[in-house]
Amino acid sequence: MKGKLRTQGLAALCALLLLSSAPGGVDAASSNPAPAPAKDLLKENNLDIAYANTKGTMLLSLGLTKADDAERYMRAICEPNKPFAIVHSGYQAGDGKGTGRQTAANFTHEAGALFYTMWGSKAANNQSCIISTTEAWSGYTFLPYKTAKGEKLSGVTVKRIEKIRQRKAIQHERIGTIGKDTVVAVVQFEPRKGENPLAGIVLVTPDTTILLDLPGNNDSNSTWRVDDGGVIEASQFRVIASAKAASGYALGLEWFGAEGNSIYVLKQTGRRFEQVEHQGRYMSP
Repeated sequence: MKGKLRTQGLAALCALLLLSSAPGGVDAASSNPAPAPAKDLLKENNLDIAYANTKGTMLLSLGLTKADDAERYMRAICEPNKPFAIVHSGYQAGDGKGTGRQTAANFTHEAGALFYTMWGSKAANNQSCIISTTEAWSGYTFLPYKTAKGEKLSGVTVKRIEKIRQRKAIQHERIGTIGKDTVVAVVQFEPRKGENPLAGIVLVTPDTTILLDLPGNNDSNSTWRVDDGGVIEASQFRVIASAKAASGYALGLEWFGAEGNSIYVLKQTGRRFEQVEHQGRYMSP
């Protein structure tokens, strides 16, 4: 150990001598370029979706396989601004004896990477959660969020959305509010002849508007989701996570349907949301 320390000290001395011999002496170090901005690690290979057992103390992944390094996943978020620690506890093979539904009631029969919640934290019964590596959300700050009651958007906000999307909005409802003045909403746009129906998720801040298109089809019984009756509204959505980095906003979003739920992680790219991760839960009775 002493020899190692002595070698390190000699290396440090040599480095100092080299630096002082550079033009301008030690001040030459101050001319080095500033560190590059932190790399955005909110990516598919750092994220997955899971759901909780009835007690909320265990999570079962939807996308991780036995070949994946599931031990990397050490954080879960099941509702806004409340991340907590998890630990991988092996891979559950599934036994084929259940209902085939990805629900808490069928939890022990389904396959997936298994996680325990830590330090007394837990999810709600059957709750969908986003699990991630510790670095996935680095650079992001989780933000407070309040669920809305489907209130309509203001006329000013609607005009902003219509201007950016270049399409008239015919229905709009608030899903919730991030912080004090950032709105998350669902919007249905005016039909156009020869085109499929179009809706969208919008995030509106005082300064910008961010869109995610939700294209439908011409089946009036199942326009956006199976058996939706051609209806899309705020009550079909739940925000799981709301966060912001220097590069923009990120959302975790759950979309409820008759046969099951779709869960997304979305990341801002300019004035659009990019889908980073997506999994579906088959839950139909």
